[in-house]
Amino acid sequence: MSQMNIIESEALELLEFYKIKKYVTELCYSNGAKQKASHISVFSDNENLTVELHRVDELKNTLSGNSFFPDIQFEDFRKEASLLSLEGSMLTEEQFLLVKESTEISNTAIRFLKNRKQDLPNLSQLADELEDNKVIVVEIDRIIDFDATVKNSASKELQKIRKELSEKKRESDIKFDRQVNELRKLGFIRDNEESFFNGRRTLAVLVEYKSEVSGFVHNKSETGKTIFIEPGATISINNDIAELEIDERREINRILRELTDTLRPFAFQLKQYNDLLIELDFLRAKAKYAQLINASLPVISANSELKLNKAFHPTLFLQNKELKKNTVPLNIHLNSQNHLVVISGPNAGGKSITLKTVGLLQTMLQSGLLVSVAENSVMSFFKHILIDIGDTQSIEHELSTYSARLKNMIAILKQVNSKTLVLMDEFGSGTDPELGGAMAEVVLEELVKSKTF
Repeated sequence: MSQMNIIESEALELLEFYKIKKYVTELCYSNGAKQKASHISVFSDNENLTVELHRVDELKNTLSGNSFFPDIQFEDFRKEASLLSLEGSMLTEEQFLLVKESTEISNTAIRFLKNRKQDLPNLSQLADELEDNKVIVVEIDRIIDFDATVKNSASKELQKIRKELSEKKRESDIKFDRQVNELRKLGFIRDNEESFFNGRRTLAVLVEYKSEVSGFVHNKSETGKTIFIEPGATISINNDIAELEIDERREINRILRELTDTLRPFAFQLKQYNDLLIELDFLRAKAKYAQLINASLPVISANSELKLNKAFHPTLFLQNKELKKNTVPLNIHLNSQNHLVVISGPNAGGKSITLKTVGLLQTMLQSGLLVSVAENSVMSFFKHILIDIGDTQSIEHELSTYSARLKNMIAILKQVNSKTLVLMDEFGSGTDPELGGAMAEVVLEELVKSKTF
């Protein structure tokens, strides 16, 4: 297929293709898939386009048939995979937990796809080059607990430090509580007798009794009526606790570095997993959107043909569905013998919406989206979709409406052939009817000769 633009961005704007992209984006779960959805565009390669359409169709049929499809709600973990690939890096407990959960989701997805080659031939190709990985899950499980903390069993040293830490904290609490009881009897402390400063328990001592209580002053209340003192009886043991906490953090960091080194060889595989999950999330959003608009995959003809049966404008269909209104479907058939249709009729009779429906469905199909038509419809891929809809008066170039339309028509006539779809609205308008009619006739004759649709 031609590498140049199949459809111009102005034409996409006129067709309101951005509304379709917005719908699909909102149906994505991950940021990576949302980004892909917001950049949906026309494929320049028919082979890849065909595979994409079949993947969306297979997934839509799986979801519609209430068959099992793995849950792919995940958080992007490309950042973690990139960090893992850097020599000397260290992942945090939370990052390891994210990698573990994401690997489990990926493992399920890969096994599912590999087991469904028969009935999901196109979707299953996504896992052809991939293998599931149990090592990542087992290694992280050995070290990190479900609440993103390093397990006591991660090392003998950590176990020893934490045991000592627990004993010291218990001893500190006993001494502190004893002090509280004594000072409460003497009436030296407030009812809310304790607070924490820099991780240390302090007594709320009434300012007039501060000289009666030995210890380290940490703070003073806003009113100045209360002094927060760490009792002298617990200072020494609290220093021991602080030192043990430093040792604990050091040992945790050593364990995390070691775990990072163990998993570093799988960094590239994790990036592949992230890409796979983003792709599945994106395809699932396309399939969900197809369900919403009752879309299907039409028969794709190698020859230029456009046979739309029970076709709906997707945005209008959803709008009417919300308002509980009926949408009237459209049937149209163009082939190499009858490749040109002129629609006439009263205002608000549905002429423009018919043009926009044909243009939008064709653009959706060539962007890898299923279309709101009956399954026996026939469509093909066009090399160009050329559109001239609405008032294109150009103020900056000082062109009248008719001159602007004329310029558009000339540009269109230069590109037309049997692989082109042309949509023109209000044909020959903007000037006196006689001249407009004559010009329209000339252009139509040219379009007939060119075999364009």
